[in-house]
Amino acid sequence: IPESELMQNPVAASTALEAIQKLGCRVAIDDFGTGFSSLRLLHSMPIDAIKIDREFVSSGKGNDHLAVARTIVQLARSLEADVIAEGVETRDQFRFLKSVGCGSAQGYLFSAPVNPARIVELIQEGYPLEQGA
Repeated sequence: IPESELMQNPVAASTALEAIQKLGCRVAIDDFGTGFSSLRLLHSMPIDAIKIDREFVSSGKGNDHLAVARTIVQLARSLEADVIAEGVETRDQFRFLKSVGCGSAQGYLFSAPVNPARIVELIQEGYPLEQGA
């Protein structure tokens, strides 16, 4: 769920997310860092993961963006949530994210987007889901 959606109706969002988790699904906040959620609100939400928006992953944007990525990782740890970095395109980005404790990443460094049917085929073919770029 995008961070911005949580802000529109936090009580309803929290109730819906709890119901989703009861079904056995994991909940991730998408595009984190681009909205205006408060720390109190974030702490009250039933989330399993935070996805760092690609804007803060791009090392070409300067040290300020990398500092934000580092801070988001620390925040996620304090909430006992996993961290997923979006838009990872270079090995340097991936190394930096690993060095600050980001546990997962997605982006063109690993694969171009694929449709669900192709994902099933890749799994059946034994394609490794985790790669150490």
